[in-house]
Amino acid sequence: MSRAITVKNKPGIYFYEVAGNLDNVQLLTGLVLTLFFLTIYVFTGIRIFMLLANLPLFIMGLLLFVKRKSFIQVHLLKTGKPGVAV
Repeated sequence: MSRAITVKNKPGIYFYEVAGNLDNVQLLTGLVLTLFFLTIYVFTGIRIFMLLANLPLFIMGLLLFVKRKSFIQVHLLKTGKPGVAV
């Protein structure tokens, strides 16, 4: 799971935690594979490498639709301060 990011909402004192289902290593691996296969396609012109370059995008899209509830999660954090609405 990716590192959580905290976002502050200006009108009130609310803190949110946003987390994703994909790990940073998975995202980096997908980017490297995409660039690698795209480079091979540009120099050789073999179309199978263009399909392989788009494979990580298809997999991430599939994960988005299959595991929609856990793909991007937003949680309201409790601050522990008195008088702050949660």
